[in-house]
Order: sequence, then C-alpha cells, then structure tokens
Amino acid sequence: DTILSLINQTRKPHEIIIVDDCSSDRSFEILSKIVTDSNHLDSNLKLIRNETNKGSSFTRNTGLEVISGDYFSFLDGDDQYSTDYIETVNDIYEKHRFQMLFVQVISKNKKTVRPNIIRFQKHLKPIGDTLYSIPDPVKVLSHESLFAGGGNVIIAKECLKNIRFDENSKVFEDWDFYFRILKSSLEEKYSLFLFQKQVLEFYTDDVVNSLSKIKAKNYKEFQTPKLVSDLKNSIDRSEISYRER
Repeated sequence: DTILSLINQTRKPHEIIIVDDCSSDRSFEILSKIVTDSNHLDSNLKLIRNETNKGSSFTRNTGLEVISGDYFSFLDGDDQYSTDYIETVNDIYEKHRFQMLFVQVISKNKKTVRPNIIRFQKHLKPIGDTLYSIPDPVKVLSHESLFAGGGNVIIAKECLKNIRFDENSKVFEDWDFYFRILKSSLEEKYSLFLFQKQVLEFYTDDVVNSLSKIKAKNYKEFQTPKLVSDLKNSIDRSEISYRER
C-alpha cells in the first residue's frame, strides 16, 4: 500500500528510492517485481537492500546518499500519501519556493492529528486558508514538535549539507536529524511553511515484524541523541536554546 500510494500519485515523483532493511518476509521479492515491472511508470525506481538489519538511521542515510532530486521526503512502510499529495506540494513550491514544508497528518482511525496547530498558531503567519509561513521555528517548537513522521516533512536538498541521521541513537533519531536541519535553517534563513490539510497523509497500523523498530531488553540501553538532550536540559526551554553539538 505504501508503494502504491506513491505510484498512483496524480503527479509522479521524480524518483522513488526504496531501501529494504534486510526484511525477513517477502517484501524484497515483491519490491523487486515492482521495480522490474516499472517500465510503464513515469518515476525512476531504485531498490537497495541492506545485507544485514541496520536500523532506520542507517537505512535512511543510505537513501540520502543516492537522491538526485532537489527535494526529498521519507515515507515509512506503515504510512501512505493521498493521491494528490505530491501535486499539492509542488503547487505550493511553485508559488512560494520553500526550503522546508511541514504537513499535518491524520491517523488511520482519524482520532489523532499532528502537529496540533492550535497550540502554536500565534507564531504562524497565515497565507490563505491552509498555508502558513513559520517566521520563527524556535517559538513553534517551544509548544509542540513540527515532526509527525518522516513523510510530513519535505526538505530542499540544499538544506541537507553534511547532516545525516545519528546511527548510534536508537530513539528520537528523527527528531535529532530534523532539529539539526532546523538549526541550520536559522543560520541560513531558509523559508519554512506549514500546510494544514489533514488528509494529505495518514498512518496505517505499525508494520508487523519491522526490523527497523529496534528493541532493547532494558530501557537503559537507549541513548537519547545529544541535541535532544540539550533541548531538554536548556535553561530557558521557552526559547529552546540550541547548543553546539
């Protein structure tokens, strides 16, 4: 369903990079057939397989190394895009030339919406009915995270620089990654927007037997990324004091 939600887009993606984290089911076999049969598609499909299970950070970094487009986004195996997602995002880009775009997501049971815009709406600048610019992401983050999963963030490749996922972290590695990009955005004065349209992406149930969901026998085995710890321990969390990594 995840791959089909990309293939069936009203505007086809420039490329689809699939990184299989040494899955133990028939996922790779099915994906290989999709790639083989993809000649009729307008998108370039790339399939990569980790030799052993490496976890989500290594797997995402693998994908980042081979992207050829100007913008990228992640879509986990338990998420889906609505069919007009890429077309809508492209329309916003053509009008506003953003460097980062955050999109609201809604759960499959339609009970959870993230991020909750009500909590930080006073820090947004409205542009039409469903689009907002984010003049100061620090103030927004003091109320709630903008990150609701990899698929809800579209990022210009120019923002990436040498930033990668921390492969030594087992929790909050996605927050750590996006926080570091946001930190860079403050320095570079990137253009950030939030799009409020809940049907653009929705979560399905967690993938059973997902090897990227690394488990530990003891909670003490998990190491919180340094930047997330810095945010938690900063003296004035209302301003979110970024410390040097």
